[in-house]
Amino acid sequence: MFYALDASTCSWLHASHATRDGRYTCDCPDRHQVCLKLPSGRENVEYRNPHFAHLPKCNTECRGGGESAEHKAAKHRLREMRGQYSFVTERCPECEGEIRETCSNGTVGIEVRSADGRWWYDCVYKAEGYEVALEVYHTHATTQEKIKATRQSGMQLAEFSADEVNAMKPGAELHNLQIVTRICGQQCKDAQRARVEKQQFEMARQREEQQRWEEARRAQAEKQKFEVARQREEQQRWEEARRAQAEK
Repeated sequence: MFYALDASTCSWLHASHATRDGRYTCDCPDRHQVCLKLPSGRENVEYRNPHFAHLPKCNTECRGGGESAEHKAAKHRLREMRGQYSFVTERCPECEGEIRETCSNGTVGIEVRSADGRWWYDCVYKAEGYEVALEVYHTHATTQEKIKATRQSGMQLAEFSADEVNAMKPGAELHNLQIVTRICGQQCKDAQRARVEKQQFEMARQREEQQRWEEARRAQAEKQKFEVARQREEQQRWEEARRAQAEK
């Protein structure tokens, strides 16, 4: 891992700025102690740069142990670049108007638990009376159950690709994978109602037209059937008249 919590300052620190004599913990909720590891010359690219590692004596299970390096880095990048990126939280399907969040007026915390203790969020942006859960998608997307429960609790939720977050530069517009679609005002509600009524009218017109076509087709089929029967009867009378003439 490349980030750890500095116990002396209670702030997150990148391994490249850490010292061997510092006291650091990981970013999982249990805050296990980690130590600084300097480049060892090993071929694995992760070990070519300073990084943090759990102590050998740490036998506890770390919640963050299953996260990839990309996932962890993305969480810290969302925190470090607070106010330097934006994303859409809501979009109106009628006027396509958008509500955009910049995360510039509050704080971003890492590994934050929901108020009911049910969920853990990668990051949470908090401003006065306002919270947005910031989830990072690398190998597993946020479940619909978690999304629904989060929004029902009053929090908003946004989800981003880890690769996009790690590659973003100041001023980036992140692609939120969980944008809420919502009618923004009365004018758009009226426009939506008019559009729906127009669609319903068009569907009714098409059904009536289809019904008329079916009735015309049935009438044509009946006419053809009647004509075939008439021709058959006429043919039969002609045959009978011919046989009668032959018998004379």
